[in-house]
Amino acid sequence: MGTNKLAVLGSINADHILNLEHFPRPGETLIGKQYRVAFGGKGANQAVAAGRSGADITFIACVGEDDIGERIRGQLRLDNVDIQCVEPAVGSTTGVALIFVNDDGENMIGIDPGANAAVTPDYLARCGTPQTVDELKDHSCLTVRNLRSGRMVDWQFMSEGKVQDVSVEGRLIFDSGDALVDGAVGGFGIAQVMDFAVREAMAAGRLVPLLEDVAGRSRAISLVYPPSRQYSPKLMAFAQALANARW
Repeated sequence: MGTNKLAVLGSINADHILNLEHFPRPGETLIGKQYRVAFGGKGANQAVAAGRSGADITFIACVGEDDIGERIRGQLRLDNVDIQCVEPAVGSTTGVALIFVNDDGENMIGIDPGANAAVTPDYLARCGTPQTVDELKDHSCLTVRNLRSGRMVDWQFMSEGKVQDVSVEGRLIFDSGDALVDGAVGGFGIAQVMDFAVREAMAAGRLVPLLEDVAGRSRAISLVYPPSRQYSPKLMAFAQALANARW
């Protein structure tokens, strides 16, 4: 039986851990024990757990241009994680977490995100901008899997009044619209999504429109509600808001 592909978008940190009898008070210096450095971060932990469980896992993250970043990439590779999308961020250091653990097992954590804050929308700067639909084949497109059929979803454009289905390829496959948008904002490829899903990101300059001279296929949004002789004022107001919205 084939292994499903997974993708994790998240943080990487070098965790500096020190055990203390109790947490220090302001101005207090304590002697600790069992100091160690571990590779962590919420995203890295999830990716490693999936890799060690045998999943086909791709991790999307940034490390710094430093020795610890290279060591983390090497460890991820040993844990069966695809690190093609784990990139060194120019001029950044790998994220660091300073962790105190007391005798009751409680912790206090301070974080310098470092390269984790450098996951930015720079795909087009690295790879160029497609000018035609045919040029999409030369780019990393963020693809979506249909959960019912298991097949990749074709992109659709309108050409001379007819729907044109275009098969695209990329190294990342999504089954969630929010994760798809996050991948595009993170600069890991080109996505085809509804305008309303990315309106805020586009207004903020985190995403830019492409192929504006080629229209995407319009899709209807339906409101489904159990039949009734009377509909509540709240439902009618919601339906009217949907009809008046600029999608």
